[in-house]
This record gives sequence, C-alpha cells and structure tokens, in this order.
Amino acid sequence: YVAFVEGVCTKLLASLHRVKKVAWVHSDLIQLPWTLEKGIYQNREKEIKAYKQFDKVICVSHSVERMMCEHYGLEKVCTIYNPIDESDIEKKKELPCTIEVDENVFNIVKKLMQEEVKFKVYILGEGEERKALERQQHELRLDDVVSMPGFIANPYSILKNMQLLVCPSIAEGYSLVIAEALYLGVPVISMDCSGPSELLEKERFGELCSDWEHFYSAIKRAMVEKNYFIDLQQRAVQRKSFFSTLQTVKEIENLLG
Repeated sequence: YVAFVEGVCTKLLASLHRVKKVAWVHSDLIQLPWTLEKGIYQNREKEIKAYKQFDKVICVSHSVERMMCEHYGLEKVCTIYNPIDESDIEKKKELPCTIEVDENVFNIVKKLMQEEVKFKVYILGEGEERKALERQQHELRLDDVVSMPGFIANPYSILKNMQLLVCPSIAEGYSLVIAEALYLGVPVISMDCSGPSELLEKERFGELCSDWEHFYSAIKRAMVEKNYFIDLQQRAVQRKSFFSTLQTVKEIENLLG
C-alpha cells in the first residue's frame, strides 16, 4: 500500500497491519507544517508515530529526506525525485497554448521598468490571489509588461520560448517547474531554498539568490549581460540529461518489489 501524499492518506494507511506500507513526502513538514495547521494530527509526536508505522518513506529530495531523519527520527528513508514526462513535454512544446499565473514579483518588475530594461513577464499559475495581483498590477502600472492569462493544460510551448525562468518560492520540497525548465534548456534564477538548491546543485546549473535584492540583481544581470545569460543557458542545457522518467520508474519498482 502506498500513501502518495502527506496528511489524511498517510494517517489512514499507518493504521493498517500485516501489509507492506510506503509513504511519500513531497514537502518540508518543518518549514511548511500544513498537516498540523489543518488539524490532521493533534501534534508532531502523533505524526511521527504514524510515519514510523511505514516500511519505507520516500522523499522527493535529499533535503526533505534529511528533514525526516533529523526531525522525525526515521531510518528507513530514501530519495526518489519526481519524474517529468519527457515525451509529453517534447510533444506539447510545439503546440499553441495560453498560459498560467503566479505571484510576488511586482516590486522587482517595477524596479526593472525604472531601469528602462526591455522585457515581458509571464506570471504562471491560478488561484485565490488573482484579484489582489491584478489590483497590484494596475496600481504599479505594469499592464504593458506583465501578462497573467489564466490556467491552461500545456505550458511547455510557452516555457520553451522563455529566455528565463524565475522562481520566487522561499520554501519547496521539489520544484517541478524548475525541472521542466531545465529539461527544455531554459535558464533558471531561483530563491535559495531546499528543492531548487538541490535541483540546481547549489549553483552548478542555475543561479540561487539569498534575498530579494539578490534576486532582482540576478534577473537584471541576465537581461543586460550577454555573457552571464549565455553561461546560465549553458548550465541549464547541461542539466537536461539528469531527468529520466524510465530511471525513476525503475527505482520505484525496485523499491516496491
């Protein structure tokens, strides 16, 4: 039996006996203790007790694995990266599509406008904050440079044509969009947190930023310094061979027996 997500699924399967059980952990539960905040577990001790009922705990990154070992006291833990579907990306990247929506880069965008740097921002993702983001976009007069179209099933034809992917997340277990960007050879600049840091192998395959000022300066540098941009691009291309769905599936099959 596999509990593929944290929370209720893990709690329910933990109570099963005399069967092989595997739990998956996708996020840093110390930085983002959502299972406690939602009341799924009354306290951390009960959550730890649940995870100790599993034969194996699989984490999506080594940083998440370290968290489960150090803070949950688990020993039967390993890391298997989330797969990306290479064939689906290759097929869809040439198809026309619209785009998704994201958040939290407007102040940086405004500063870049004031520096008279020419650019266009596509903010990807959809959610409850859309109205607040649109309000901020209008207040800062960013309508000409920021596009927030809405949810679509295929972002790859947009992503492959981007000059840069910026990830403002301050906490992530594993960043699938960074993995997809690297697979497509798109340069990456990200805030320095566990998932992106591991995917980029510190800064071997992209730029990691310690604070928002660093984030701004790295983005501006990629826009105005050709040699730096080319270097970022080459680092991204080098990472593509790392992503293999077949290899990930083999690892899971071997683990599950």
